[in-house]
Amino acid sequence: MTTPRPARVYTAGPAVFFPDLAERIADVHRLAAERGLEAIVPGDVLDRPEGFPVPPSMRDIYELNVQRILRADAVIADLTPFRGPSADPGTVWEIGYAVALGKPVFAYTGDRREYKERVAPDGLRVEDHGAVDNLMIGASIASLHDDQAGALDAVAAWWVEQG
Repeated sequence: MTTPRPARVYTAGPAVFFPDLAERIADVHRLAAERGLEAIVPGDVLDRPEGFPVPPSMRDIYELNVQRILRADAVIADLTPFRGPSADPGTVWEIGYAVALGKPVFAYTGDRREYKERVAPDGLRVEDHGAVDNLMIGASIASLHDDQAGALDAVAAWWVEQG
């Protein structure tokens, strides 16, 4: 009997912008491994192909992360508002790409307030669907959790269901 391979999980979010990126990468690898998962993390210099340019161009980073998402079985996405009332726009793109590929997206956020509560009044209508972000994002995710560990737990349970 062969041991099934671990699910590969792409971790979408704005972690690459934080000064403690190396710690964040180590943490998600540890959290994933504790659940029998393999993390695929943007910004992880140990997961770059041989000859990857230093410094990389915008296109290099884009192509690398597209390849990482293609390798993944699922995505976890940090929907915590970033530089505004909504999730990081790169994260939102990654969610859409994963959904278009048929990959499930499990999300987490550090701010459970509804999107409408975070948008500053400007005289325009704000959607009111009870979601923590735009309805297209909210409707794209399989489940929403309070933290990265909870999202990884959901991926692990989903992977077991996949057999």
